[in-house]
Amino acid sequence: FVPTIEEELSEELGHQESHLRERMKSIFLSTNFEFVIAMLLIVNLLLMAAQLQYHGFVNGHAIGYPRYATNPETAWPYAADIFFGADVLFAFLFTVEMFWRLLKIRAAFFKHCLNWVDFLVVCSSWLELFAQALPISPTFLRLLRLGKLLRALRVVRMSQVLESLQLLLKCIYASLRILFWSLVLLMIIQCSAGMTISYMLSDFMVTDDGNEEARFQVYHYYGTFSKTLLTMFEVLFANWAPACRVLIDNVSEWYSVAFIVYRCFVGFAVLNVVNAVFVQSTMKVALADE
Repeated sequence: FVPTIEEELSEELGHQESHLRERMKSIFLSTNFEFVIAMLLIVNLLLMAAQLQYHGFVNGHAIGYPRYATNPETAWPYAADIFFGADVLFAFLFTVEMFWRLLKIRAAFFKHCLNWVDFLVVCSSWLELFAQALPISPTFLRLLRLGKLLRALRVVRMSQVLESLQLLLKCIYASLRILFWSLVLLMIIQCSAGMTISYMLSDFMVTDDGNEEARFQVYHYYGTFSKTLLTMFEVLFANWAPACRVLIDNVSEWYSVAFIVYRCFVGFAVLNVVNAVFVQSTMKVALADE
């Protein structure tokens, strides 16, 4: 059997088409293409940040906040149109990219959870654009806009491109158990110390000695469990001086001793031990990765 010229041409065209499909598939599934998409995600995130900044200027002008006397819609007359056009452009680009990958890998597209995230984000992007012309609650539109932040999860795929990012993700995953028990330990210490101080201050806060302002100041920090817990986390991780001074100035100077001991024991000793455990866990993962 001798193949005819038409059969040879048909077979050659079939091989060329197959080679072209494989080449296009390799391009759109390559790490370089994912890197380009990641850069687009970063630009899109910066655009959303600029939109939020502009929205904040509009709200500040609307409520008469100081230094916001100039109407942003007058100072930036084309900002809204630029933002809308950019949203349409990014929605179009990510839609084309998603459908192209869907055509190339077909059913395998839905086997990856991040592809489902892409699908939902693309749908929410177009829904947000069309919903702007409808009488829909602005809060609902903002929630749709926040849904686009899920695109940032695709940066996880760059772990195949950036070895440093891959190592960071592995270390974070390996530290989750240590993080959980560290938070449990700190929560127990914070709750115990906070409830002790709050119960000790209960009589002062309810005693009618004429110094109402001092009682209000103490209640502002230690009046309820939620206030006390927030205060204890401020003492441990943020500015601990105001929470300490309000007791020294209004209740007793002996509270300075309690806060010094607490800061030295929990803020220095316990936190340093927790940090050392995190470093040791990270070093194990890094050495194993090598």
